[in-house]
Amino acid sequence: MVLTKDEILQTNKDTKTFMIQTLGDEVRLRILSQKEINEIQNIESKGLGTLESQESGRRLNGRSTQGQFNNTTKINAAKQIEQSAKAKIRAVSLSLSNDDDKWTDTEVESISSTVFNEIYEKVQELNKLGPDVEDEVDEFLEE
Repeated sequence: MVLTKDEILQTNKDTKTFMIQTLGDEVRLRILSQKEINEIQNIESKGLGTLESQESGRRLNGRSTQGQFNNTTKINAAKQIEQSAKAKIRAVSLSLSNDDDKWTDTEVESISSTVFNEIYEKVQELNKLGPDVEDEVDEFLEE
């Protein structure tokens, strides 16, 4: 069977229930759309610093014979932590929002940290966000 355009577009409405041990019960999470993933990544990227790079040196026949590189990286750790937290909160509020309930970022911020972290892990799992460490280890061992 070949999926139709409408069927593919409906995939971001798919939900899955996950057991949250700290709650002793299940929550329903929605798969995020690519637009929502982009929004989350944009929030998080606002916390990244800047990298300035300069190269100076002499070239002989198109080859660098002597060179000097100056790199400056500026990272505001507090802003990075703040933006990362905002991105996680947004991911959880979007994923918890489905036909049954609509969640705001403010409501998600009021969840206890242990419950929030466990739900966020499930959001990552559902949406395949972040590196899968086990797969990376397996790939490394195969090389």
